[in-house]
Amino acid sequence: MSTVDGAVRSRTIPASGSGDARPRRRRPTVALPARYRNRPSPIRAAIYKTWEVSASLGFSKSTTAILQAIIAAGVSVDDPLAPVFARKATIAKMAQCSEVTVYRAMRHLEEGGWISRSKQARLDDGSMDIGLVSITKKFADLVGLWFEKEETHRKNNETKRSKDKDLVAASVNNNNYSSTQKMEDCESTVPPTVLVGKCPQVDHAGTQMKGGLIVGPLYKGEHCVDPKASVNHQSTRPDFVRIDGRSVARELVWLIEEKRLTFGALFQLQTLAKQIPGQTLSDYVAYRSERIKQLPTTSDCYRYLRKLISDGIDAHYLCAQRAKQKHRTIRRKQREQAAASRAAWCRARHGMTFLDPQTHATYRINANYGLIEVGEIGQPSSRPNLAITSKFIKAVEEGRLIPFMREEPVINRELGIQRLQELTSKFPWLCRKGKTIDAKEDGLTK
Repeated sequence: MSTVDGAVRSRTIPASGSGDARPRRRRPTVALPARYRNRPSPIRAAIYKTWEVSASLGFSKSTTAILQAIIAAGVSVDDPLAPVFARKATIAKMAQCSEVTVYRAMRHLEEGGWISRSKQARLDDGSMDIGLVSITKKFADLVGLWFEKEETHRKNNETKRSKDKDLVAASVNNNNYSSTQKMEDCESTVPPTVLVGKCPQVDHAGTQMKGGLIVGPLYKGEHCVDPKASVNHQSTRPDFVRIDGRSVARELVWLIEEKRLTFGALFQLQTLAKQIPGQTLSDYVAYRSERIKQLPTTSDCYRYLRKLISDGIDAHYLCAQRAKQKHRTIRRKQREQAAASRAAWCRARHGMTFLDPQTHATYRINANYGLIEVGEIGQPSSRPNLAITSKFIKAVEEGRLIPFMREEPVINRELGIQRLQELTSKFPWLCRKGKTIDAKEDGLTK
């Protein structure tokens, strides 16, 4: 029967049926969690590399998950050593562990030289400010986000030499430059970069990174496209602004700038608003912004917002309804202006007829009723009338409908006289009748 080894601290469990001890699994079963799939390709590659080297470095499951969360929380590809603005609660939520585990893992990582943390300053209200966390150069080089300067200098020299070689060969004779030599020169060219750039295009999907990784998608079945929710050049909280070392929501900055609230009061109200499901302090401020501007002191603003939050009103829904009402009002004014402009255009062209050269259909404008009388070649038809729309006005202004000109009948007097002579020769009594009528008219006139 298998028994547990007495050396529990060494985390070894003997295999059943044999005396050979096997190491306990120290890293998560999933290399790249699904919640990190929307990160850029270099960040996804770094997260995968962290999982790959976690066992050799002796990281536990929680430490590996926390280190992956730090990379995904806001490590920039262009500047991987820049600090990450993320609270410990945010990192714990992303790593799916407790905050105590986050503090313990960060202390272990900082002692190992994998991350660096800044000191947390104490605010005026007694609370602690956000501590900045950043990965070290050693860890960035390990996961392929940082290349050494010597290697970069060597790559720059190789690139320069290859470019000079191409220019010389092209200037001597293009015909003697074989296709094989072109392929060898292209393969020897390495892009001079210190940091891994943005998400690569399809042409550079085979570029090798440090450690044998490939720039691009982690899986062959995945398409190489820029992710929609990229965090390449911004933190995970793009709507926050740094003011005096504190992160404040962009829509709440005016409360601090106009001295409506202090930092401590603002953060306390944010905590109270989060306790109500689906509500944030920004919703309450947007809903009663005009009233807040009328309050004279910071204490009045604090008490007013605290009372709104305690009443439990659904500020998010009310703000959405007010925004919809404003949108309806704006759209109604736009429709009224468009209708007025169409009416003025119709009055200026009342009674005019326009022709469609392709279908030979005619359209007569009736400004009294705002309708278009449809006909054929200027004659009325049984087709129903149409309402005047902006499409019809646009067709007239673009020249797709031209003014209709009615053709006047041409009178041929010689042909008329010839036919009259034929009739008189065939019916002589018409000529006698015409003479008697002329005689009577002459007598009347005398």
